Amino acid sequence: MATGFWDFRNGNQNMNQTTAWIMMDDKYIYVAFDCRDDRPDEIVARETVKNSRFASNGDETEDWVDFRIDPFNTRSGGDTSLFSINPMGTLSSRIAGGRANKTEWQGDWIGAAKRTESGWTAEIRIPWAILNYPTGKNPVTMGINFFRFQKRTEITSCWSNVGPQFYSENQGEWQAVVPPAPPRPNVSLLPYVLPSVENGRFHFRSGLDARYPVTPELTVVGALNPDFATIEGAVEGIQFTRSERFIPERRPFFLEGDRFFRAGDEFGLGILFYPRRIASFDLGTKVYGKVTPKDSVGLLHTITFQERSDLVAKYRHDLNPRTDFNVFFSNKTSRDEENTVGYFDAETRTGKLNLEGSFGLSGGGGKRGEASMLSASYSDRNLMTYLQATGVTPDFDAANGLIGFTGYRGFLFYSEWGAEFRSSPLRGFQVETAARWDWDSDGKPFRRSGSIDASFITRSDWLFAVGMDHGRFRDEYDGTYGFAIRKGVTNRFAQLGIRGSFGTIEGEKYTFLGPTASYRIFRHLDISVGSAIQNLGGVNQQHIVTTSYELSPTSSIGGRLVVRNGQSNWYLSYRKAGAKGAELYVLLGDPNAAQFSSKFTVKLVWPF
Repeated sequence: MATGFWDFRNGNQNMNQTTAWIMMDDKYIYVAFDCRDDRPDEIVARETVKNSRFASNGDETEDWVDFRIDPFNTRSGGDTSLFSINPMGTLSSRIAGGRANKTEWQGDWIGAAKRTESGWTAEIRIPWAILNYPTGKNPVTMGINFFRFQKRTEITSCWSNVGPQFYSENQGEWQAVVPPAPPRPNVSLLPYVLPSVENGRFHFRSGLDARYPVTPELTVVGALNPDFATIEGAVEGIQFTRSERFIPERRPFFLEGDRFFRAGDEFGLGILFYPRRIASFDLGTKVYGKVTPKDSVGLLHTITFQERSDLVAKYRHDLNPRTDFNVFFSNKTSRDEENTVGYFDAETRTGKLNLEGSFGLSGGGGKRGEASMLSASYSDRNLMTYLQATGVTPDFDAANGLIGFTGYRGFLFYSEWGAEFRSSPLRGFQVETAARWDWDSDGKPFRRSGSIDASFITRSDWLFAVGMDHGRFRDEYDGTYGFAIRKGVTNRFAQLGIRGSFGTIEGEKYTFLGPTASYRIFRHLDISVGSAIQNLGGVNQQHIVTTSYELSPTSSIGGRLVVRNGQSNWYLSYRKAGAKGAELYVLLGDPNAAQFSSKFTVKLVWPF
């Protein structure tokens, strides 16, 4: 039994308390919560769709509890699985290592919840078979923690207080655990067939996804002739940027075990593996997981027959919960390009000070490039300060990465200061400042910029934000001011907002407006609208309308309309997925085309 939950923001216990229990047998882990609430009529629960995360724009949207388990006790966030449930019994999970959305692969865990006169209770049951865990007959110690979020008070509390920085070395322990012998490995197969009619012509496509757990720690995934036509990709925005824009990945093959392949980031040297560079392939394989409690590996290989081969590999070693290093390698070989990248990164933390260093090499096409980065950051309860030095030579090239700029060296300073209040009209605020000084490789000024942004959230769920950004990009002057107002910050089912900016970019007048709205009506119909109107040497517009009607937790009808400068694309779909057994997708149109395509598609996936 776990008692004594802490407000992880200020370290107090003066809130409605929670009690949690954990027990196990040779098949399952069982977890229960008793959440006391002196105003049970104000408990908030809205989400009914599995894995909805109970969040909107980074803010928690309703009451929930979750159980977190790190079976290897590495005290690493990447090794920790989360199992969450809200007062309606809606489930959400993040299983360590990454899993596709198919229940047969993600794991068939269950849960239930109910409201009581004193609050609400919840129970969940987790099969050992869906977890990665140490094997052997000797007792082991596993890392665990229990969390609760109370929407009415906006308090996140936890049993073992990790603090607002989520220092994982402070997580609790479940001692003397003897996990069951691992289940006998079985190959899981997901074949699909996809007949379609496009512009009056019939097409037929089929393929196969496969998964094999070599051990509870190591997994093999394969895809033969995969199809991504039914996956709704993220829509690229139109707001001005001088570098290529990052677009999130949504294809299941690349999401499987994705953390084992990550290297770099947007604010350092760049993203060294950006899966969107591989638009399609004929055959793909992945191996990822742990080879020892402190060592993990990832190996990815995709082939487009007679055209292209892509190889990505990563090795990580955790010296202790605060120190690790990573070695990364990627290679692209095609008819017209050969590119290889090697990368080393090491990170350590002592107390509240974090240090990181990275170095990368690239080669191919007769060119050789280098990139390096050193950073230091300090994180306290309300303050985070970051200083980074970066250098990238002109010939550094990561063909399968997303590198914003090359041929520069310089410094980045960033600081963030904020606080949350438990009893005032103002729920919280945050102030961010950033400054950048970069030089071209020949010593000429490249970028000079400074910015400050402030945001406030009220107890009545309003957000107000203002900011300014001034600087020079080579010989071009930029100076902009921005604002944002949003009502219903933590309720995506009744949200209305607008953001905008104005000023000067590249010496020209600049304005941008982006109104948004999202509502749920008739209890099951979700409608969201987002617009972007930019004027910079001419007007550029984009409008997106998305609808979804939930027929059941595992089936829905919906669609999306995207209009960009008079060019439009729309599609309608029926989806029955997310449970055991066969999945069915029916689409009219192409979700990711630039213009409407006269296309009708039926996709059937069934598990073996």
